[in-house]
Amino acid sequence: SLAVLQILVENVYIRGLVILVCGATLAMSVYYLLRRITPVLAKTALFIFLASALQPDFSEGAMQTWLTHAEGGPRFGKQLMATRQSVSAVGLLIGVVIYNKFLTTVPYRRIFLMAQVALLLAGILDYILVIRWNLIIGVPDIAFVMGDEAFQWLCQRFFMMPLFVLSAKVCPDNLEATLFAMLMALSNLGSDVGSTSGAVLTDLLGIKDNNFDRMPQAVIIKSCCRILPIPFIFLLVPKLTPQDPVPGGDGSTCEHGQPDPESRPAVTS
Repeated sequence: SLAVLQILVENVYIRGLVILVCGATLAMSVYYLLRRITPVLAKTALFIFLASALQPDFSEGAMQTWLTHAEGGPRFGKQLMATRQSVSAVGLLIGVVIYNKFLTTVPYRRIFLMAQVALLLAGILDYILVIRWNLIIGVPDIAFVMGDEAFQWLCQRFFMMPLFVLSAKVCPDNLEATLFAMLMALSNLGSDVGSTSGAVLTDLLGIKDNNFDRMPQAVIIKSCCRILPIPFIFLLVPKLTPQDPVPGGDGSTCEHGQPDPESRPAVTS
């Protein structure tokens, strides 16, 4: 387990190498095995994993500690941190409403691209907060953090909603439950890889023991890594909208979307 790796291995370079090797091995294995079922399923599974694994995340670790304990930081108490979680739930709800209202006919690629660019912009907001520019322009910490939190969860919902739809549609008949559960497990594993790599990043920069001197650099690196999934949107995501049937997803269509001759009922005389 990656959590055990964090505890047992002290050398940050060894941890980083293990994460890199495990992630690459898993990505290649998933693609190779699922390609035997349908190519679109293999590409979708690989995208689901890489979209999370390529983005280091330390929002539940170093960032949360900075918000509550950093010298010169916001120093939020437990009540404000709980309120922050409530605001994120509001962002999720708004994201669902906007997706259902306006984005169900927009191509997957465009939705993912817009969401990823928006997450990149959200990283800029984190940087403004960490270097305290929000106070210079007159925005209080509480207002800035709550707005940033809602915006980030809104963007994440834009990304996850079509991803759930695509995951459900690429699963062939009679294998829906098993394959959908596997795709969601890949998403969670990708998030674990991203969180572990985020912990490695903060260790490399010396962000520990209430030393947050290099927190701005960590936020910049995290934001730049959000560019990495963008090429895979065009390489792995099908050119379809959430309302379109996925070619090969139900076993009755070929890769190019035409009816599969083998799936037609036999004509008897």
